[in-house]
Amino acid sequence: MDSFRGQLVEDGYVHNHARMWMAAYVVHWLRVRWQVGARWFLQHLLDGDPASNNLSWQWVASTFSNKPYYFNRENLERYTGGIYCARCTRCDNCPLDGSYESLERQLFRLPLRDGGSGNSPLPRMDWKPETAPLFTRPLLWVHTDGLNPKGECFRRFPDTAAVFVWDTAWMQEEKIDGKRAVFIDECLEEMPESLVERQGDVACEVLEAAAAAGADAVVAPRTVDLRLLAAAASIERCLPVVWVDPPPFVDERGSYDLKRFSRYWQRARTSAMRPTHGSSPRI
Repeated sequence: MDSFRGQLVEDGYVHNHARMWMAAYVVHWLRVRWQVGARWFLQHLLDGDPASNNLSWQWVASTFSNKPYYFNRENLERYTGGIYCARCTRCDNCPLDGSYESLERQLFRLPLRDGGSGNSPLPRMDWKPETAPLFTRPLLWVHTDGLNPKGECFRRFPDTAAVFVWDTAWMQEEKIDGKRAVFIDECLEEMPESLVERQGDVACEVLEAAAAAGADAVVAPRTVDLRLLAAAASIERCLPVVWVDPPPFVDERGSYDLKRFSRYWQRARTSAMRPTHGSSPRI
C-alpha cells in the first residue's frame, strides 16, 4: 500500500487494479469512509474524473449491493508477480493473509468510523430542456472535463474564441496536487491559439470572456462535475449554455446489467472498441 501511495502522490497515476486494492484497503481495513478516499484520489490523479472515481469507490465500498470488494494476499501476489510481498517487512504478520471467508469475518463485523464529512446532500440542479438555442457567435468554454484539443467542440466550432478558467479556489480547497496542475497546463498547451486562459471565479470569468468576444452563447463539453454544473447555472442567468456530447462510448441500445462490469463488458466490448472519430456530434 505504501508503494501504491507513492505512485499516486509522486506520479499521479496508479494502475486500475492497484487503485481497487488501495481503495479496498482504505475503506475495509483502515475503516475510512469512501468519500474521503475518493477526494484524496482526485487531489493527485492526472486522469481524475469525479464520476468514474467516485462510482468506483462506491463499488468497492458496496454502496449498491451487499458484496463489497476486497482482496487477499494470494490475489495481490498473483497479479503483481509477488514483487511487493518479496520486500515487505510484515510478511510473517500480513493483514491481507487468509482466505476470503476468514477476511470477510474479520472485516465486516465492526461499524465504520467516520473519516470525514462527505454525507452532505448534493445540491439539486434544475436544467432546461436540452434543445439547442439559436446562436451565431458562441464562446467555447474549455474545462477540466474537456481537455481534448480534438474534441467535439473544437471539431464543430473551429477557430472559435475559447476560454479556460483556472479555478484557484477549487484547487486550494481540494488541495489539488501540483503535478495535476502541470498536467492540465500541458494539455492547454496543445489547444488551439484561440484559447485564452483566465483565473478566478469560473462563471464570472467565462461571462467576461464572452462579453469580450461578443458571444451570444457558451458552448462546452458535457460534464457531470457538480462544481462545473454550478458554474454553468450561474452563467445561464446571462447567456445560454449549450452542452456538446462526446461520441457515444457504446452504440448499442437496450438495457445493461451494470452491477457487474464483466457482464456489461461482454455485451459492450465490440461496440466500445470501434473507432469513434467518425461519429457525428450531438447537441
